[in-house]
Amino acid sequence: MSVTTLDKLGHDLNALVKGVGKSAKRAIAKQVAELPFKFRAEATAFFPKVMKVRTGNLRNSISPVSQRTGASAWTIGLSSDKEYAAIQEYGGHIPPHGISAKPGRIGRDGRPGRLKFVIGGETLYRRRVHHPGGYIKPKRFLRHPIQKEAEKALAQMRKEIGFDG
Repeated sequence: MSVTTLDKLGHDLNALVKGVGKSAKRAIAKQVAELPFKFRAEATAFFPKVMKVRTGNLRNSISPVSQRTGASAWTIGLSSDKEYAAIQEYGGHIPPHGISAKPGRIGRDGRPGRLKFVIGGETLYRRRVHHPGGYIKPKRFLRHPIQKEAEKALAQMRKEIGFDG
């Protein structure tokens, strides 16, 4: 899953680049190249505000993306290689399904291949459970930090080069 800069901000950045000289373009290109790392820092700081962190696997999978796509065009953003990242970011319905313990994995109770969970204060271990499905609300753990950092960076770039348009 990948999230890139929002359309309006990308448009504003392209307009900014078209209106300046070569030295300013180089300065902007340097700042644009640093943006994905600022996005990641903001996303990892923002993450616990919108998501419960148990293992940290999703938060730790957030990667900066930066690719030059033309003479003065960039694709920048964040991505995650976790299959559940998209449904956490955008929300959606999960159908009913079974969840099985991974074979060979030793549970905290010392027994192999068990899932551990707590219901009504009682700790239970099972090899397989049925998930009834449900709806996950969108968390915007990638889009919100990108928008926040991109707006700050764009304002800073405009200020540095004295661009009012």
